[in-house]
Amino acid sequence: MPTTQRKPKRRSPISRAVGEKRLIEATIDLVREQPFSEVGVRDIARRADINHGFVHVWFGSKHLLFTAARNHLLNNLIDKYSGTLGQPQLPALNDPDTRLLVRLSIWLEIEGADGIEMPITTPLAEAVARGIAKEYDMSPEVAAMAGRLAVGLAVGNLALERTFNWGQSGAGMRQQWNEVLKLLAAAHPA
Repeated sequence: MPTTQRKPKRRSPISRAVGEKRLIEATIDLVREQPFSEVGVRDIARRADINHGFVHVWFGSKHLLFTAARNHLLNNLIDKYSGTLGQPQLPALNDPDTRLLVRLSIWLEIEGADGIEMPITTPLAEAVARGIAKEYDMSPEVAAMAGRLAVGLAVGNLALERTFNWGQSGAGMRQQWNEVLKLLAAAHPA
């Protein structure tokens, strides 16, 4: 009687690190194209050319994958604009990925996703604070507070500019924020 041999279990042809990166990048690509709620795990996996089961194995849920995509966007923006954070012009505000980061963060908050909290001393706020302290010769403590405020103002502006039809008011806001920073620096020099 012939013995039947079991087929060997299939193994992923890619490493976990490569697979996670492809899933994160596919998520970012899809949320650029579609409303977040319409992007499904199978769509992401298909775009990444990875079995959809790996989303749950590697990330645990769609929300945690979206959180990883949000964190990836944040880190890329910090790397890209690290030399300009805290300067008066804030070119990062004009980057479409900044807007996507804000929208994705708000959507995750509205969805009640777990694990999306970022400490108040996020790398972004810290980088902005360093830029403010250097640009305005401000004490580090006040620059840290100003950095958190700057991030909060920027997020609010990016989140609500279309809602309130502010259009290009970001330039006016940056100019006013620059004046506030000058006053803070005068009151709290380094």
